Amino acid sequence: MADFDLKLLAKYPFLDESKKYVSSLGMSIAEMQEHPVYGSSFEMGQNRVHEALEGRLSPQAGDETSQELSILSFVVARILVNLTRNKSIMRQYARAEARQAHRFLTREDETVLEEIKKDLGLETQENKIHYTRYVQLAQDLAKIKPEWKLVNRRMHKGFIELNKTEELTIIRESIMNKIMSPINVSKTPPELRETANNINNKYSGRPLEISMKELDMEALPPCIKQIIASLEAGSISHNGMFVLATCLLDLGLKTENVLTIFSRYPGYNEEKSRYQIEFLSGKKSPTKYSCPTCARIKGYGLCVQECNIKHPLMYYRDKRKKRR
Repeated sequence: MADFDLKLLAKYPFLDESKKYVSSLGMSIAEMQEHPVYGSSFEMGQNRVHEALEGRLSPQAGDETSQELSILSFVVARILVNLTRNKSIMRQYARAEARQAHRFLTREDETVLEEIKKDLGLETQENKIHYTRYVQLAQDLAKIKPEWKLVNRRMHKGFIELNKTEELTIIRESIMNKIMSPINVSKTPPELRETANNINNKYSGRPLEISMKELDMEALPPCIKQIIASLEAGSISHNGMFVLATCLLDLGLKTENVLTIFSRYPGYNEEKSRYQIEFLSGKKSPTKYSCPTCARIKGYGLCVQECNIKHPLMYYRDKRKKRR
């Protein structure tokens, strides 16, 4: 196995060298999850996401084992935030990691800084950066502080001059962009997808988008199954339409998939149904409508069985866990 500076990688796990280190372990994500030592990185990765999104990220990496686990927890954390497919969560997480790296960078020597800039593809010459790269990296900064706007900077032959503090800030923004770049999450264990779903619900109130194949029809609550039966029979009420549409949207189905289910209605009109579903989802209105509680569904006269729960989504998630 090649020699890796684990202490450096634990501080800056976004470096390409970290990917090489993880690859050198020769384990798949599933195998790593079952490993007696490396397996703990999955819980650490989950905690890392929570800490980042709550503004208290401070990864610890003392001895060599801790450094290895810290690197792997970053990998798990990135998988989780990418699985959410939530750009806001991805941005918040990336910014928190970049800020943590920035704190380390302020104490690094020039050799390490140059190594990190090279990894990021960040070319600066004598504390100067080309204006095109500057505009790309300073766009968020310029929204908050006018001094970062290009019009307020001195430019000579296409280059913007930076002082040391400004250069570190630009490096931080470059790190954030790198961490935000999407990764392949197609071969991740189902447990991670469930964890990502919980993260998404907690920090955005929205579930993951799922496909028709991923929708567990058997886990749907009795009232929703009965509403679907009414839909197919052509006897569904307006309230039934509302409950069904909002429930499917809250479960994470895309508009096209919701339309697939609504197309079972004998009097189905795609244009009208699409507008109504997009209106409920917030695409055609300023408000996103949520699935009613069980108490409200009872008020509509649509409850068909006492499930001892408060919300249809709770029934679906509990039933799905038991079926697994």
